[in-house]
Amino acid sequence: MRLSTSAGAFAVAFIAFIGSAVGSSPVALGDGHFHCEQGTIVFTRFDGGIPNLFATSPCGGVVTQITTTGGHHADISTDGRLLAYDTIPAGQSTTDVVVAAPDGSGARDLTNSPETNDVQPDLSPDGNSVAYASGTAGTHNARIVIQDLRSGQVRAITPANLGQEAFDPSWSPSGRWVAFDTFDPAAGVSSIWVVRSDGQNLRRLTNAKADACQPDWGPSGLIAYTGGCNQVQSHLFLRDPFGSYERQLTTDPDGGSSQLPAFSPDGRSLTFSRFDAQFNDGDVWRLDLRTGAQTDIVPGATLDYWSVWGPARP
Repeated sequence: MRLSTSAGAFAVAFIAFIGSAVGSSPVALGDGHFHCEQGTIVFTRFDGGIPNLFATSPCGGVVTQITTTGGHHADISTDGRLLAYDTIPAGQSTTDVVVAAPDGSGARDLTNSPETNDVQPDLSPDGNSVAYASGTAGTHNARIVIQDLRSGQVRAITPANLGQEAFDPSWSPSGRWVAFDTFDPAAGVSSIWVVRSDGQNLRRLTNAKADACQPDWGPSGLIAYTGGCNQVQSHLFLRDPFGSYERQLTTDPDGGSSQLPAFSPDGRSLTFSRFDAQFNDGDVWRLDLRTGAQTDIVPGATLDYWSVWGPARP
């Protein structure tokens, strides 16, 4: 069950690092420490009020609040200079996409459209565009659109299929493709698709058995995603976009679920959200793809989820 929110030489070599990930325990390395890569983890925290964005180090430790009036589904540009997220503006019942400085200052409503719900922004590798899911308020027709951050021009890259919405866009490292997921209510399963950023060559990547969602396209060209999205338990997987390689990363023996993977800037680690069986508690975890070590970086009673790993703040 998913949380309700609504290849190349390097890739081949990288695959050799991750054989020990399946079934590994959620602990640090043998001496109680792990290699802590640089960067900033931004995540959503829900503590009974409204969800807001917070930031911490990949090592955990100090947590800093970024937004105070609502924030969800964050992304960080590859140069670390831009933060994108969605929120419900004051006096509005629908969701807009907002861009801001990494510390939340200078926030600007990018979509400003009370007639649509615009959610889950993902900034392009060159930082000039943002992909997000956009649907008419009161209907179920969300599709993936791309907006130019300079001109404001918006274009759809997936069709609007009533009842089978598209969510969770993720750019390829080249910026030529976008991965996303759909949910088929008749079959009760989710699927991951890829499409060129000009809307051409739409292709389904996963089958119904995988029940896959929440893709994140990493710098090595591999895609991390959640499998079993609409089942009792869900786990993390890794695959290439051509279907020649696939591997399960987590097993969650405690009955909980792992979801919402996000690559580190160098592609050697993930952050992800681990939930208990009832989805009452969630933390952001770090998974070292070389060793399989898993570490809770924001432990506590708050519901912490939907993380993104950006470079160190400029």
